[in-house]
Amino acid sequence: MKYTGDRSGEVELKDNSFYFIIPMKDGETVLLKDFPMPTIGDGGNLRYDEILFNDGKKQSYTGGWADGTGNSGSVGPSVDFRGYRNPTLGPIFITKEYGDEYGEKDKEFTLKLKGITKQEYQDGRTFITPINREFGYKINEKVEEQDSEDPTKTITTNKVVEEGTIKFDENGECFVKLKVGQTMQIGLGKTKYYDENGNERDARGETGWKRIDFDYFLDGDIVTVEEIDSENYDFNVDIKGKPGPRYTVTNTRKFLGKFSITNSVKGDSAEKDKDFRFKVKLVDSAEKLPNTYTYTGSKEGTIEFDENREAEITLKHGENITIEGLPVGAKYIVTEYDYQKEGYTTEGKEEEGIITEDGSLTEFINIKQPEEVVEDEQEEQKEDPIEEIVEEKEEVKQVQTGDVVTRAVIILAIALIAFGATYIKKKNK
Repeated sequence: MKYTGDRSGEVELKDNSFYFIIPMKDGETVLLKDFPMPTIGDGGNLRYDEILFNDGKKQSYTGGWADGTGNSGSVGPSVDFRGYRNPTLGPIFITKEYGDEYGEKDKEFTLKLKGITKQEYQDGRTFITPINREFGYKINEKVEEQDSEDPTKTITTNKVVEEGTIKFDENGECFVKLKVGQTMQIGLGKTKYYDENGNERDARGETGWKRIDFDYFLDGDIVTVEEIDSENYDFNVDIKGKPGPRYTVTNTRKFLGKFSITNSVKGDSAEKDKDFRFKVKLVDSAEKLPNTYTYTGSKEGTIEFDENREAEITLKHGENITIEGLPVGAKYIVTEYDYQKEGYTTEGKEEEGIITEDGSLTEFINIKQPEEVVEDEQEEQKEDPIEEIVEEKEEVKQVQTGDVVTRAVIILAIALIAFGATYIKKKNK
């Protein structure tokens, strides 16, 4: 059967179902010739359904019945058809959760959403196109608040912490950020009404007006959710419910991290059998972490962390350990105790880093100076600064006393010379 007009071609009636597809754009008209009108008594009717409408504006679906006249072989009706897809899917919801109690507090995860529209036709053909539309969204977060009626109790409520619009790009992709405990609703749902002439109206009116729901996902829309920055976590996406599917993205902390500590001594006086103590501290925003971990290396065992996430380990010269099964992404700090009083200087007094699956190495070197140098330094430290001050004062006093005696001798000599001169003069008289 042929059709002409703004488009021309042929359609095939399959299995006597009178089912065929003609693609059309807004405003186009086609004429079907020699169409076998189905008869019901002395007349008949034919259903026209638009099955794919993707202008991104009127995002719903309706079908229409066109009255026909005459029996088979008669000329069919002229139809001014407006069709829209029905919003049978509605909004979608995405919730972030932790699978255990070891997740980092207030950590934000990035999710990649990919959307397609899949239409399957009775003739066996399938059309897949990217979702390229804009949606409203809001993010709810569970918060604990004081009960207004009973201040001794707290109640959990959902609070909107963010809202706006997002758009799937030409590839059908968009990216969102969520924290654990938050739920994102995409597609807030809005309604418009159009009269029989296609003019938008404020509200439903007379019979024949069309209601169009938009800002919703539609029948045939498929959305997949993937987490793209979860290198420190395993993640799983669970999907439940339709219409309005709910995606639950659950993250479980990876405990595959490790780091190593080595100790060595240098110097003629260094003690190779001496135990050196090290404090190990874990820093992480998680409210809870396991307390016990295993270590391997030149010796094996377990290390126990206290409520402050601190532990202690001892290493001799040449010993090393690797602490394993640690939370990936956490920070570690290793500090050696002070051994300066025993004559040691340390290279690498405090070292820190981020725990990874590949692991990292923290190296400490303790150097002991020769004993004679240490003794000289100790002697110098024993000198009393107060005694030095007293000695300086005595020296000044002695200098001052010497000056007085010298002046007295000079005066006495002058006096004796004067007396002698006077005596000699009198005698000559």
